[in-house]
Amino acid sequence: MGFELGLAIAAIVGWFALFGAFVLLTRPRRVSPTAPTQDFGGDEPPAVVSLLAHGWEHTGDAARSTLLDLAARRRLELRQPGGDPRQTTIHLPRQAGDDSDAGLTNYERRVLDRVKGLATGGVVPMTALTFRDPGQAKAWSRRLKAEVIADARRRGLTRRRFSRQIKTVLMVAAAAATLAVLVATLHYDHRAHPHDNPAAPVTIVTLLVLAGIANVSLGERDTPAGRAVAARWLGLREFLRGDEAFAELPPAAVAVWDRYLSYGSALGVTRVCDEAVDLGMGDRTLVWSSFGGGWHQVRVRYPSLWGRYGMKPLPLAVWASFCLVAGIAVLNYRGRVVDGLAGQIHDLLWLVSLLLGLYLVMRGVYRLFRVAADVSSPVTLTGEVLWDAPWRSNSSGDDGDSVPWLYYLAVDDGGTDGSGYPGTTAWGAPRELWDRYHVGDVVRLTARPWTRRVLEITVVEPGRARQLLEPTSGDATEQLVAEAMGVARPGPRRTRTGVGVPSAGALLTADEVSRGVARQVTPLASPIATPMPASIQLFEADGRQAAAVLVSTGLAARLALRSRRGGTPLAGIGDEAYLGDRWAIARSGDRVVSVRVENRAGPLHPDSLPWLLSTAVSRLPDDQPRRDRPSVWAS
Repeated sequence: MGFELGLAIAAIVGWFALFGAFVLLTRPRRVSPTAPTQDFGGDEPPAVVSLLAHGWEHTGDAARSTLLDLAARRRLELRQPGGDPRQTTIHLPRQAGDDSDAGLTNYERRVLDRVKGLATGGVVPMTALTFRDPGQAKAWSRRLKAEVIADARRRGLTRRRFSRQIKTVLMVAAAAATLAVLVATLHYDHRAHPHDNPAAPVTIVTLLVLAGIANVSLGERDTPAGRAVAARWLGLREFLRGDEAFAELPPAAVAVWDRYLSYGSALGVTRVCDEAVDLGMGDRTLVWSSFGGGWHQVRVRYPSLWGRYGMKPLPLAVWASFCLVAGIAVLNYRGRVVDGLAGQIHDLLWLVSLLLGLYLVMRGVYRLFRVAADVSSPVTLTGEVLWDAPWRSNSSGDDGDSVPWLYYLAVDDGGTDGSGYPGTTAWGAPRELWDRYHVGDVVRLTARPWTRRVLEITVVEPGRARQLLEPTSGDATEQLVAEAMGVARPGPRRTRTGVGVPSAGALLTADEVSRGVARQVTPLASPIATPMPASIQLFEADGRQAAAVLVSTGLAARLALRSRRGGTPLAGIGDEAYLGDRWAIARSGDRVVSVRVENRAGPLHPDSLPWLLSTAVSRLPDDQPRRDRPSVWAS
């Protein structure tokens, strides 16, 4: 056993040593700047310059410098009405038409589209460009990053950190290390635990972990052309650093400094601009609103300590009644408890019990009165949705995931915070109402004012932010780069047995999924490629994932089916099929199809998942060999 275990450990350590060696060998090399110069000397956009200047790493400077560059090229106008650069407003040119984005790169068009989508009357405060949804902020940034990298690769200035040859070497080494682990576990099984069989799961986990690490995207690395271009732009950085006043220039100074300010932002030498321009997550306590016709900031309070917020009236009434009964009991029986005591202890306990009883009685009466008034006098108001976020959650579902059942809903209805400043307190929206609106919509809601629980919500006017929704799928950076470069994704994979994996996007249409989940959904542009023989198609509603269809074969299919065999069997779908709370899975030959609907999609009809699964399975191409392989699919 000692030799086999040592061999397995040595193989794993050797693989990680090989991986570490590749990481060190592919690091971007340090670039020495040329002599300080005020000449650009090239046509690389600021976002690409930012990538090169920061060691081939994408930073927030790419988005900031792109916005400033659009202003320098007169696609936008920046105005600063006061002394604070954060008060800068962005104005769209009046003559801007459908061709206003002609000649722009994908990421420049992405930044310009965000400005256009949020502008009211052709104007938007610069700090209003921030995001109000973490998923949307991440998705937008990831796609902008991919588009910048794609442009840099087209110019020959950057390349993938791990080439295909390196990944092939790592995968071969991973297979060898896995073989060593298999030998060790088989020997362990034979000698120590003849009735157990750890070899298969240990081997599978080892291979999956090593393969997953080998396919992790480690970013970009330099090229000879990229180093030459970077050295030239770093020379400009040295020149700009020589002017101490340059770092203090506000964004509106782009009207005078032209593209020097945008390239200075890309090179990281514009401190004031970097602080004023922000395209990341916004501050949920101070949110921009255009409700009422003009831009203004609204202070938002998010209650969290008091238990009444967002609650239903019945539990509150029960607790109030309990407090009332408990207070009456304390007042009635306190004398019997303290009569046996004497002196100061008697007086102290008598006073404490009196105060406690009075507090409980008054609290119970007050809460019963407020609950009754809350139920009998709901309020209706109209305003713009400023923010929403999960508030209270519980564990639910087969996977034990945390599922929110109450959401913060901040709405600007034109009210104030008591000091005359526009302000509001967030409402509590139940999960069943959460998907009826989107941030930026003007809504009419009915709610209970004391508990601030929303009863009904209706969209009066869809917000402009709807058109800016980004798919929030988990596409890897390399997949997004390939999409930005217009490179076709790999077609259906084939296993050694010749069984192909069809595209998941061909199994269900958006209309069929919409009927199944009783909501209008849209598919992503194309199915998601995976390292294993599988294809995934995601469907989204209002920018949030609503459903997913997965088709797989080989090891991935067997693992997926094995984990779901505890569900309710479904007859008449494929060779075997099972149904769960929000999922359904079926096997047809060597292929496995699964359909999953997210909790946020709302309640489902009992027949929806079986119908979607049956439809998807019926469209599997009949091009696989029919062989009886009970040992592979046995549980």
